[in-house]
Amino acid sequence: MKRLIIYSICLIAILQNSYASKVHQDTLILKMPNGVMIEQLVHYRAPGDVKVFDKFQTYLSTFLEQFKKLETDAINDQQPMRIEFNNIVKHFTSKEYSISFEDYKPKTKITLVDTNNLHHINQRIHLLVLSNNSKYNHYKARVHFSDMSQLNKLLDYDFEKINNELAASFKEEEYKFLKRKPFSSWIKVNDKSETTLEYNQIPEHPTDVIQLSAGTGLQSIKSVWLGSFHARMTLILPRKMVDKHSFTFGYQWLYNFTSPSEKNINEFIDVGYAFNFSDSPSKDKWAGIDIGFLIKRRGDFFDNNTFRLGLYTNLNKSVTVGPQMYFNDFFKNVYPGVNINIAIL
Repeated sequence: MKRLIIYSICLIAILQNSYASKVHQDTLILKMPNGVMIEQLVHYRAPGDVKVFDKFQTYLSTFLEQFKKLETDAINDQQPMRIEFNNIVKHFTSKEYSISFEDYKPKTKITLVDTNNLHHINQRIHLLVLSNNSKYNHYKARVHFSDMSQLNKLLDYDFEKINNELAASFKEEEYKFLKRKPFSSWIKVNDKSETTLEYNQIPEHPTDVIQLSAGTGLQSIKSVWLGSFHARMTLILPRKMVDKHSFTFGYQWLYNFTSPSEKNINEFIDVGYAFNFSDSPSKDKWAGIDIGFLIKRRGDFFDNNTFRLGLYTNLNKSVTVGPQMYFNDFFKNVYPGVNINIAIL
């Protein structure tokens, strides 16, 4: 029982360490009737995920309240500015706000052409970035505007209605493919806060791949370090431009040199599954589970009918580590182990 408790603690630690802040690949682009363009960054998995503009209005209202306290004339139509507003939450009870300014070079126009429509975005002068730094509640939106009166006007629109109409536009049966693909949606809003979904722009994305790999490693079993060599075949399934799921079949040779007269090599096969908890294409955070079976036994280091259950997480692209539990027959004679694997190919 103690070993199982320790094993569970290791599982929780791996899952916690594998959490990564959201990096959003999906964007809702609202063309507002007062000339403002809003880019709301989302991570789309279901139609309800586009209902985020209640948060936008809250963040914008808070920014305008804090901006008034500055009593500054930094925003004018002569010098384009990029304004960063960060909502900082501390200990879930206190809040701090950060506002920064820097020179900004806006695009004169954005033009998007499809078979039916020509979308033209007129010049905006300034860029406002609304965000927070919470690890568990990431939020980011970009607002392109020309003067402060336009931002105040945004508070007059019915964003709850915009939320509901957008969720209705992204019907599950019609847009379920967007769960896997990154996209940008162009949405027109009229004076009555009614929305029209004009266009979904979907770039190319990675396809499912089968990866062959080989490597070496070390295992600590029964207070003895053993060397290993493995070969694996892995099916990788991407989502939102990021590798998310992997299914692995592997073969491992485990070297035991503890006996001066014998060099025993035990052979295992294993199957496993891993999930990438990161949504960043540049930073993987894999955590997985695998089960292995002894198929060829030499010496008496392992008993007949030995199998193992292991957890692992990646330290980098090549190195994985994790705890293991070895069993004989049906969960008999349990003893722990630690596994370190290094991918060479």
